[in-house]
Amino acid sequence: MIEKVPCMAADLNDSESEGQLPDNITISPVKNKNDLLVWGDISFHGFEMPPRAREQYGAFVSLFDLGAQSPQKLFLAYFKGKPVATSLLFTHNNSAGIYYVSTLPAYRNKGFGLMITQAAMQAAKDVGFKDVILQATPLGAKVYIRAGFKEYCRADIYKLGIQNSL
Repeated sequence: MIEKVPCMAADLNDSESEGQLPDNITISPVKNKNDLLVWGDISFHGFEMPPRAREQYGAFVSLFDLGAQSPQKLFLAYFKGKPVATSLLFTHNNSAGIYYVSTLPAYRNKGFGLMITQAAMQAAKDVGFKDVILQATPLGAKVYIRAGFKEYCRADIYKLGIQNSL
């Protein structure tokens, strides 16, 4: 099935990308393979992927480069020490994009998506980017607007339909 998704951008100088986190919430960069395994698990469950995709998704995530010079920076949000949300900042030349923003279903609508997005935005700003882009899901669009994103176009993406998910 084809779905149209909003393509959005934010001016990092006009956006609130850094805010005070509540005491029971921390956001940390993924620095090692153990963190990466946790990140992969949280994003997999946050996206509510079918169990049959777990092995392939894990293999894909294991390929992410965690080196200091890597164009990708991954983030985990923790609530009371438990990982609950993910994001990934990818930079290349003059472009910065945010991907893999996910929150575990039990923790949605509590601000974690906004906070983990703002962490990626701040990381982009810290290394000199002025703008950042992303594609939004229907669940995420309102969060991104709160973070300062504006819709500029829509893209067609393929999404597995129920009949294909067996």
